[in-house]
Amino acid sequence: SMTNGVLHSQYHLKSRTERIYTRNYNIQGLPKVFHGVILPDPGNRFIYFDIVANDLTMLFNMIGDQQGLKMLKASKDPYHEIATEAFGDGSQRERVKAFVSPYLYGAANKTIITNSRDKLVEQDIILLKTAMTSLFPESSDWLSRIKSSAEAGLIPRKFNPIDSIDIPIPKAIGTTVGPAMIIQRYGARLFRAIICALSRIGYDPKVFVHDSLLIQVPES
Repeated sequence: SMTNGVLHSQYHLKSRTERIYTRNYNIQGLPKVFHGVILPDPGNRFIYFDIVANDLTMLFNMIGDQQGLKMLKASKDPYHEIATEAFGDGSQRERVKAFVSPYLYGAANKTIITNSRDKLVEQDIILLKTAMTSLFPESSDWLSRIKSSAEAGLIPRKFNPIDSIDIPIPKAIGTTVGPAMIIQRYGARLFRAIICALSRIGYDPKVFVHDSLLIQVPES
């Protein structure tokens, strides 16, 4: 082909959150039927890197949540731990996953339940919120305070460790867009730092989209 067998995509940057996404082709959403034809160069292999419980991981690092960081340093999966706390069953990870990001970003209970596609009911939301508060009191307190401030039309600089400025925000979207903007901007910058650190030791990414990275390394 004119591209010598290399799949190219258009990368776009969301100005509000600094997240990267792709179009033409959507690499992150590439149908599984095509996965088998994506091959490394001869003599190399791919290593896939992804951040576990991405939104929570970003939040823990950003605010210095000691319980969350302790969990990550012990190689524990926060979703598994929340499932164990809420349901007494760590295998219910997918139900936790359906809850966490919408909850962090201020979605109403009804919205979380609808978007979970029958994974969650009202009682589950109560149990999951209680589990979050019990396991991660620092993160829960930060979320409560930033949502309260954003609802009044301002994200104070104390909630913005990225550039330490006050951010005016429309009251109508403060409780949802406010936390999302701060957490995702921090996450995007942290992930770029990870890419740069890998590059300095000789590992260059072939593909990256927000919190996912495909690295090509020699077979040896």
